[in-house]
Amino acid sequence: MRYVVVVLIRQTAMLQWPGCRVYHYLAIVYLTLLGPICSSDPLRPEKRSLGAPPINQCAVDDVQITSAGVTVLKYNPPSSRSERASENEAYKPIRVKPFVCTTEIPMQAKEIERVESIAESAISIVRRMLKVYPVEGALVFSRAPGACSQVYLSGVNQNKCAVKNLAYKGEECLDGYLIPDNHLEGLSLWAETGLDPIEEIFPDGEGCPQTDLIVYLKAEHTSYCDGNGIVAYAAHCKLDQFNRPIAGVINFCPEYLEDNLFDEKNMTLVALHELFHILGFSKSLFDKFQECSVCAEGLRCEDRRNVILVDESVDQARLHTPAVSLAAQNHWNCSDVNLGVPLENRAKVGFSSHWESRLMLGSLMAPVVSDPHLTFLDEMTLSVFEDSGWYKVNYEYAEDFLWGKDQGCQFGDKRTCQDSSEFFCNSSWSGCHYLHGDTATCTTDEYLDGCSVFKPEMSCQATNSSGDVNNVSKCFLSNLLPESDNFEPCDLTSHCYITRCNYNFSQYEIRVGSSDWVVCPSGNITLIPGFNGEVHCPPFDLICRNQFSILDIIDQSTFLSTPIQYEITTHSTEIPTFIVIQFNFLDVSISHLGAREAFISSLCHLIPVSRSSVDIIFIYLDQGIFHFTFRNLTLEEIIAYTKTLQSAVQNQQLILHFQNQSFTAYVFNTYSEPLTFTTLLHTTTTTGSSSPPQEVLDVTVTHIMAVFGILMALFVFLIILLACVLKMVKQQAMVAPSPPLDIEVGIHYRIRHNTVEPQNTYQVNQNAKDPVTTCI
Repeated sequence: MRYVVVVLIRQTAMLQWPGCRVYHYLAIVYLTLLGPICSSDPLRPEKRSLGAPPINQCAVDDVQITSAGVTVLKYNPPSSRSERASENEAYKPIRVKPFVCTTEIPMQAKEIERVESIAESAISIVRRMLKVYPVEGALVFSRAPGACSQVYLSGVNQNKCAVKNLAYKGEECLDGYLIPDNHLEGLSLWAETGLDPIEEIFPDGEGCPQTDLIVYLKAEHTSYCDGNGIVAYAAHCKLDQFNRPIAGVINFCPEYLEDNLFDEKNMTLVALHELFHILGFSKSLFDKFQECSVCAEGLRCEDRRNVILVDESVDQARLHTPAVSLAAQNHWNCSDVNLGVPLENRAKVGFSSHWESRLMLGSLMAPVVSDPHLTFLDEMTLSVFEDSGWYKVNYEYAEDFLWGKDQGCQFGDKRTCQDSSEFFCNSSWSGCHYLHGDTATCTTDEYLDGCSVFKPEMSCQATNSSGDVNNVSKCFLSNLLPESDNFEPCDLTSHCYITRCNYNFSQYEIRVGSSDWVVCPSGNITLIPGFNGEVHCPPFDLICRNQFSILDIIDQSTFLSTPIQYEITTHSTEIPTFIVIQFNFLDVSISHLGAREAFISSLCHLIPVSRSSVDIIFIYLDQGIFHFTFRNLTLEEIIAYTKTLQSAVQNQQLILHFQNQSFTAYVFNTYSEPLTFTTLLHTTTTTGSSSPPQEVLDVTVTHIMAVFGILMALFVFLIILLACVLKMVKQQAMVAPSPPLDIEVGIHYRIRHNTVEPQNTYQVNQNAKDPVTTCI
């Protein structure tokens, strides 16, 4: 509106009417006074703005909080005598719930989709491998004692909160991430006497039903993402009464979710590595390991002793628990009962939450996670979870781990690793990775303590274009030269040759260029017709080893791309599981971009559900309609979440924050089967009794003054115009008409914010016969 007033007054000021100088200045002064009032539109509220990695290194020990809050959970006793007799029957596959919400940390749609996908893949692997004594009822976390600054030490309300800690904002977990209040117990203030609280600070949250562990997922760029090859990091933040982790956070550095760096398989292994840290593979949890058993009363646990042993002669800490030590003895073929598995040394802090690289290169829990075909989930790593006392482990999915296999008790010793072998090297020459799937260069890094290994440079794994079975490329050391070159063979270097395996005879053949197939005797050399030189043949078990990967056991049904199937049965018609929610979008111009993500964010702010569990059937944005259902949830969870959402809509608590605006849900309907688009429109227009809440105009003193000022400006403008017209008529009646004057009028539109026009903006030519206004 102020823009219109500026134009009107400036046009009046620029008219060259004789005798109008007084009114001209009056208009300028009035504009100056009116400016502050009209600087904002009184009829419109102001809008608020909302706020392929090849290698991954880990920062878990830098980000892990020193102490995590403890929640006493309910664990029911075994339901049958058979469960008491067999602990394996009492333990069930662990139920891990991923929770992605973008309320505090905005995420792009592609980031959300990729984080969900890799997290669900990692969780599906864990679900196959680990069993846990299940939590009874919903998983709800206790609030930290620091939420209260004063508690009663005696009386009827002993240990209850008397005064809230003013600095308490919520339960933090990693990078200041706040656990949703819906996952937490409530907080109330109490008088010294009385059975009811005097004030409720936080209501009781509903928690997560059918859940043993909640993993919060986010993608935020932090200082840990700056260099050092860190792709993601994690920390646990809540424990149960037996010190089992029940909540944690994984943060993915968002740059590694972009198209130019994102690799689904690599990132799935990274997610699994970080999830293992949350589950128990952490130096802050090693001393909390338990020895648990199932009894008639339920779960009984005692602290495990002597988890870490330190070999002072070589300054090396080892994880020394029964299952881990036994797996280590079997792997290295060493009978030393004190062997254990070495942990990575860290300056000033002793040891880290990873295996020692020299002895466990390529293990999933080594400090560096490499490409999938070079990274393995070994039996020693799985043994850690068994010895934690919290889990039962399925070793069926442990991968073959060949680094240091059968090499004895002294394998990886810093004093002997400089000797060249099939695992270590002592030159800068090129060679083959120890698995012979990649060409490599002899080098070292900060985790190898001066030892050097052949690090991969280029993968040889490529299927032969002929399509023959088992024809893949492997890395060999050779010095072959065509006979026609007339040169003597030189030093051995790495080359990729096509191979094929004969498992019946435990031998393999290679082909160089267009040569015939030639048997390559295991551990020996072979000659190739037409070439000078020789090829060194690695063991058959390396070239033709089992290529099974833990990525092969990912439950494909968890992928976001899997379409949901609707089965209409008698049972499903009794339980309405298809939901329609309508927001007050009427008469609002809204873009469809990002509507789905914003809607799911509004849901997961109210209910503890992962984004991948919300399946949107379709959206009719012009009417603010969202039709969706839940998937991969139990019937009890669906019923509980549906009731929560219905209550939120009835109480106008379901708010959609979208494109810098907020919309309130006002319609909530459930159906026993998915609706078609036409049926849904007919239903909402004929049976919907609710109507959008009407917006109430917030009239303030400022608005009244603004309207009054606008009316006064128009009134003054009309008075000036009328006075000038009357004066011009009077002058024309007294003097003869003057010759026509050619005047070029330039009008400039510029909005001024609370400024006063300078006094020299307009100058008068005193020498002219008639006053002429000059615009500068």
